[in-house]
Amino acid sequence: MRSPYFLIKIFAGDRPVSRFGVIISKAVFKKAVDRNRLKRLIFDFIQKKQSGFKNGDYLIIALASASQLENRNSVFAELEKIF
Repeated sequence: MRSPYFLIKIFAGDRPVSRFGVIISKAVFKKAVDRNRLKRLIFDFIQKKQSGFKNGDYLIIALASASQLENRNSVFAELEKIF
């Protein structure tokens, strides 16, 4: 699945729980502090919506345009559209 800000790849999993990975490159944010902040926001969204995901492996890749997302609500809204 794709949005202007994120690319999400879903892989079939044989485990009883879902697993998540997040990739944010230097093309999105030059500073590690900013990349880690976005990563924490994404994992916060995942934690709040954990029961709504099917079993599988999810890879969330932030695209370069994700740097335009300014606050927590905009990140949550964008991820909500995708899922």
